Amino acid sequence: MESLKKLDQLLQNLVSLEKRRKENKIRLKELFEELELHKKVESFERIFDFGAINVTGIWLQEERLCQIQPNRYVQMIAILKEERGSKNINLRYFGKSDTLQEGLIKKIGEFIIRWRFEKAFLNLEHYERMVKRFEQVG
Repeated sequence: MESLKKLDQLLQNLVSLEKRRKENKIRLKELFEELELHKKVESFERIFDFGAINVTGIWLQEERLCQIQPNRYVQMIAILKEERGSKNINLRYFGKSDTLQEGLIKKIGEFIIRWRFEKAFLNLEHYERMVKRFEQVG
């Protein structure tokens, strides 16, 4: 009976996580449009081609999440990995951190954190496929 409870709890956690992922992707797409990132990235799906997305002028650490760094410029930068190395791409320049509205700052931070959340799933799926290749070889 205890094993059945554990299995049920595990199943509930997986269903909940997959639901959370779908909700995250919907909100991420909304933020993609609101922040006008489509001007630099031709489609929403292409945003996941980047290896990382960072921002200057806004803290993204948990203890200081979405606090501005005074007297800094806010710029969203994506890192594209290429054969010859990495390339930084300016996704959007927002202006000086001290002059931005709090709502915009929150959207910028939210977009990046939600992007990282989805990117973690994509990386997990990638490595799962690679592990399966080892298992198939024997």
